[in-house]
Amino acid sequence: MTTTHHIPSILTLLTLTILGLLMSSCRTAEYAYISDAERDSAQSILTRYSSIIMPGDELDIEIASLSPESLYQFYERANLSRDDKKALVLRQTYRVEANGEVLLPLIGTVRAAGRSLDSMGHFIHQRLLEGDYMKDLTITVRRTNFRVTVTGEVKKPSVLHIEGNRLTIFEALAMTGDITVNGQRQNIMVMREINGQQTIGTIDITSRSIFDSPYYYLQQNDIVYVEPNDKKKRIATRDPNITQYISLAASLLRATSSIFLNINHSGNYK
Repeated sequence: MTTTHHIPSILTLLTLTILGLLMSSCRTAEYAYISDAERDSAQSILTRYSSIIMPGDELDIEIASLSPESLYQFYERANLSRDDKKALVLRQTYRVEANGEVLLPLIGTVRAAGRSLDSMGHFIHQRLLEGDYMKDLTITVRRTNFRVTVTGEVKKPSVLHIEGNRLTIFEALAMTGDITVNGQRQNIMVMREINGQQTIGTIDITSRSIFDSPYYYLQQNDIVYVEPNDKKKRIATRDPNITQYISLAASLLRATSSIFLNINHSGNYK
């Protein structure tokens, strides 16, 4: 009789223990970015940003001159239409072919892939001056189809289409809703094409060393992959229905406890 009396208490305690384990497994840890940097301190960014041109890029090339006549001459020689003869700026978009070359008016076919945007602007400027086509020039080269892919343990995996030419890893993560609680922050993978070869680098966004990394600034067509942490990996290797099994077990324990209570009460009335 004594054993029967204590069974409900034991079952209730076991049920509470299981529920406690489930609740503790749902706690979220806080991960501080750049946790090793002192607050109110300055950190130099040693990596010099340079956006590299890739095959498939669409380049917006703006040529400005203080002389409208000079630009008019460029329009005529390049066989381009011109609506306003008083315009001081010529702006056209050119696509970099799969072989890395681009065809430019007056200059001809040139190698663009592998150059930085600044280097491409300087190259065009020199070629136009050498050909005596224009004087007093200002050349600006922008990319109009800058994109980066962010996938893995982020809230909104996305292909990001960026306006402008510069994007940091933190900006990319913010645009995808940030890393989930199951994401690995010390070993984020960045896949990047360099000279026709796919390379893989890693970064640690919890350390201030991120500012020294060549992957702090993302490049055209980069793929950022946030790996799941060890906890997520362990869960993934288990039966995907394990949570349902535990919930069912807890329900059965509660039901069994109730049955024993009823039996115990019935015995007391006899």
